[in-house]
Amino acid sequence: MKNTIRNSYLSKRKAIAKERREQAHLCLLDRLKEITAGYKKILSYSPLSDEVDTYPFNAFLQQNNRLLLPKIVEESLVPYEVRDMEKQLKTFSHGVLEPDSSCNRNQNIDLAIIPGIAFDKQGARLGFGKGHYDRFLAGKKIRTIGLCFKEQIYDGKLPLEPHDITMERLCIV
Repeated sequence: MKNTIRNSYLSKRKAIAKERREQAHLCLLDRLKEITAGYKKILSYSPLSDEVDTYPFNAFLQQNNRLLLPKIVEESLVPYEVRDMEKQLKTFSHGVLEPDSSCNRNQNIDLAIIPGIAFDKQGARLGFGKGHYDRFLAGKKIRTIGLCFKEQIYDGKLPLEPHDITMERLCIV
């Protein structure tokens, strides 16, 4: 069932029109600034081409020394502090920009902004199925915000497994 939903919502996300994406991104930076005020270290993400674009928000966090970005190391998500996105990010697996070896690992995270393929209104998240975020967040006291387009909201309740981590809050654009 998860794979059927995943495939359907990947298609929906890819089909979002350019104008709709631009409209969503216009309000995103101000909303994320407001939501994340007061948090010192924030784990964000480098978006795939059809995900919500976090680049302006990441640049804002970088200016304030608050930006952490994930890198997959031996199938585990590892957060790294990024001080210069232009120099410290390299294209790695699946065309995703990830921190390079000049970045320092940092586990001191106050808040995580997390992408997904689909979310339900209760905060359940469906990702690519590899469990990177679920394993990383398990047992940690990190606040979580799922970031998505309104087209990614699943009508109903997503199927969950015991290891799936539910988002505390959604930021829907």
